[in-house]
Amino acid sequence: MVWSFPSACRRRRIGREPTPFTSNVTITRSTAPGFLAIYPAGTAWSGTSNLNWTGSGKTVAAGTTVGLGDIYPHEPGVNIFHGGRGEVDVIVDYIGYYRVVSAPT
Repeated sequence: MVWSFPSACRRRRIGREPTPFTSNVTITRSTAPGFLAIYPAGTAWSGTSNLNWTGSGKTVAAGTTVGLGDIYPHEPGVNIFHGGRGEVDVIVDYIGYYRVVSAPT
């Protein structure tokens, strides 16, 4: 299952360029082993994961840095892919972003 989430860009006035952002991602109350892949919206999943867990009843966290893609025109966001057979609760804590700065001419 893939979920697409708009970023906090609009509220925080981050901008529309493909800016990487950092977050802490936590899974809890897992019912089976699995993984999460977090990647820019509007792009294909690369086959890699950001967070892995084994077994049920787990709570696991990881820091991530992910580029933003477009969910809709001018609506930056990310996709979160849950690879696993069971259910899991996902918590994403937004930490900050990297501003793209052009080199002086």
